Amino acid sequence: MKKISIIGIGLMGASLAQALRHAIPDLDIFICDRSETNLTTAREMGLGSGYSSSLSDAADHAEIIFICVPVRSIGQVVAELAPYLKPGTIISDIGSVKGSVIKDVEAVLPDHCHFVPGHPVAGRESSGPENGIAHLFDNRNYVFTPTANTDRAALAAVRDLIARLNVKEIIEIDAQTHDRILGFTSHMPHVIAFCTMIESVRLSEELNEKVARFNGGSYQDMTRVAAADVTMWSDIFLTNSKPITQTAKNMIAQLENFISMLEKQDEKGIIDLISQARANKLK
Repeated sequence: MKKISIIGIGLMGASLAQALRHAIPDLDIFICDRSETNLTTAREMGLGSGYSSSLSDAADHAEIIFICVPVRSIGQVVAELAPYLKPGTIISDIGSVKGSVIKDVEAVLPDHCHFVPGHPVAGRESSGPENGIAHLFDNRNYVFTPTANTDRAALAAVRDLIARLNVKEIIEIDAQTHDRILGFTSHMPHVIAFCTMIESVRLSEELNEKVARFNGGSYQDMTRVAAADVTMWSDIFLTNSKPITQTAKNMIAQLENFISMLEKQDEKGIIDLISQARANKLK
């Protein structure tokens, strides 16, 4: 039986712990977090077989270590772990940005250990271990972005664990392509949600009327993720800034095209745009 440590027991770390324990009841899971509050919550939830704020304890316990902290902290955590890591230890992360994480980790990872960069395409707008759920990864894709330096046996070991979580598909792709795609499918929707909420405040002040009183399903769907964790998302934006910037420029071009059609009262153009978008959605 493999021994697992999870470092960072927020929403994602807690969900991973629950999912692994649900899938493999006898799995030995060690929980590590610098927050005593999070550790207390993890104990109360029964997420692990051991708990500590010490990285050396986490390293001593595990054959596989999952790093579940904001992306700009992953390299630093691995650097602090490095002196305690046993030969053959496998490190994997769950960060939504892969290029910068791989660069940071490979710069500090000891030669006798292995890194398997990963990303579950799943999440919730709430944060904290108390909001973790065992079925967060059900029917969701899990992505690995191995590099030329990735040990294939280590990758297979992590894939084997993840395959037990009832995920929809395990995907392997290069980090650059991952970051471009996620910049569009995940990061840009969060940008739109945050900006929409800021505009909601501005419009409410302009009209002296709280616009949220008039929200419908579409507004709620678009702004749901605006309640997401501040540190996690500021890290994602700053580390994946180029793909997000390009995506934003492309979206602005789409909006400018739509504005032009409105100004020209181009009914055919608007109908064609809606029809094309609807057809693509229904595929």
